[in-house]
Amino acid sequence: MNTETCIVGIDIGGTNIRMGAVGEANELLKEIRIKSSALEQGSPRESLLRLIRDFINSLEVTTRAVSIGFPSTINRERTKVLSTPNLKGFDNIEIKQSFQAALGLPVFIEKDACMLIYNDIETYKIPTTGMVIGFYIGTGLGNVILYEGKPIIGKDGATGELGHIPVIGRDDLCGCGLRGCLEMYAGGKGLEIMRARKFAQTPIERIFIEYPEDADLRAYVKNIAVAVVTEVNILNPDYIVLSGGVLAMDGFPYDELVAHIRSMTRFPIPGPDINIIRALSNSSSGGVTGAAIFARRMLEEADRLELSGRAT
Repeated sequence: MNTETCIVGIDIGGTNIRMGAVGEANELLKEIRIKSSALEQGSPRESLLRLIRDFINSLEVTTRAVSIGFPSTINRERTKVLSTPNLKGFDNIEIKQSFQAALGLPVFIEKDACMLIYNDIETYKIPTTGMVIGFYIGTGLGNVILYEGKPIIGKDGATGELGHIPVIGRDDLCGCGLRGCLEMYAGGKGLEIMRARKFAQTPIERIFIEYPEDADLRAYVKNIAVAVVTEVNILNPDYIVLSGGVLAMDGFPYDELVAHIRSMTRFPIPGPDINIIRALSNSSSGGVTGAAIFARRMLEEADRLELSGRAT
């Protein structure tokens, strides 16, 4: 009898869904990738539930829990997805209780950026004392703030919506319904809009290679730096994690981005000595592994609380 267990980690992005079985040592036992557009057929919620159930049934190990990272704002209780600008059908949708009932397993949900940073903390051995902030530039502009190893979530659960800070003088319509949001000029969606307008014959994965000196692309890189520096100057973090599909693109001028960040960070404090970590290794499955790490933390915390309750 196979006694091995896993946690099913799910990373839902604006383009792809990655779903994986993560073993007890955070090793990836099995992974599948599905286009996010598959959820738009019928009920997105039911389509996601069916995909999860089918994946669990395909495994040869026992599933302990399911952990899902959404590119969304999530309510304070971490039970409901409130708003998902880059994916249709996941606005004001209850997930946790209904999925637990349907699957017969503990289910945890969080922002996708939070799952990613837990993987990066494990991979790069980043201390969790103090404050760690992460920036994940993918379809949108993912952002997470950890203090003493736990995410800051705010009154309504919507902390870290950095991508929806308005840019003065800009009014492009964002998927969230507002105009001029920062992620339209510093996220992957904005990059694709620029590509379609200026470089229509060039695949997006080649634009930094073929047009390294283009003024609009260089301004785009500086916009990412502005997003990072805005939060750095407010929070004065211990560590800054930079990652995401855009930063992993061939030819992306990462050194230029860091130079912008250091030049614009308030001086003398925090100054140029800010701790920046480039977290790009294993980026394709990082959200899956991070979701499993997050779930294990939640399960361990629940066990500690139960033991504490018995002791009293």
